[in-house]
Amino acid sequence: MKYIHFAIVCTIFILLALCPENASSSQGTQVEQDTVTVSREEFESLKAKVAELQQQLQQLMGNQTASNTSQQEELDEKEPETSAPQQETTAGGHHLALPDISLIAQAKGKATDDKNDPDRQKLLLSEAELGIQGYVYPNVKADAFITGSPSEDEPF
Repeated sequence: MKYIHFAIVCTIFILLALCPENASSSQGTQVEQDTVTVSREEFESLKAKVAELQQQLQQLMGNQTASNTSQQEELDEKEPETSAPQQETTAGGHHLALPDISLIAQAKGKATDDKNDPDRQKLLLSEAELGIQGYVYPNVKADAFITGSPSEDEPF
């Protein structure tokens, strides 16, 4: 990229060198001229420099496109192709302003085929926790946890 800028700057200097310094009239306005008087040697050397700069610019553009295509091919090889577009997954409903709700429970049960056991085939909830979390303001998050557990001999 810096070579392209160098070529543009050199071209501007060449064009400024070709323009005559006394191109203004007595009122201070510029007068257009179709011809410029320079020596043939100076003209030929400037013409050769412009041609050389154009060749360098073409080589740089060719190298740049070749390196871009090779880098793109390397990226294509590294990335597996997927038919479905990838979507960014985020936890919770932060972008939708929905709260995150969770329930954690501990259950105890007794599975037996003894028909005389009164606690057979019962499932008792021994502990539970309900969590509600969400953003109430863009940078303020509120957390509420409701827990419960029965005493030793009470069912929940």
